[in-house]
Amino acid sequence: MYAKCEMLENAQKTFDELAVQNVVSWTALITGYAQNGSGEKALYCFEQMRRDGLSPNESTFSCILKACGAVGDFWKGCEVHVEIMKAALLERDIVIANALVDMYAKCGDIGKGTNSFQ
Repeated sequence: MYAKCEMLENAQKTFDELAVQNVVSWTALITGYAQNGSGEKALYCFEQMRRDGLSPNESTFSCILKACGAVGDFWKGCEVHVEIMKAALLERDIVIANALVDMYAKCGDIGKGTNSFQ
């Protein structure tokens, strides 16, 4: 709720106070940062989530691709793309597919995005 209201400090504080931080709570925080122009913070949270031993879900991947596109982090986007391919998510999740094309376009390589589907 705080993240949707652009109250990211409150969102982070609430997240930090959670007894258990799971993939859903991490994704909510990452989404809040990504949607409010804090792509670098979203990427940091994504890495922290992984260091905590959690695996991203479909929503997490979509949000982190948005963050990669927002900050122009082509190489991180490529890393995430590889993970998505390994998990065979591209073929079954149109939201991820769209986020992937958008990320590549924002990073200046629309060809790579469209080639992902061939």
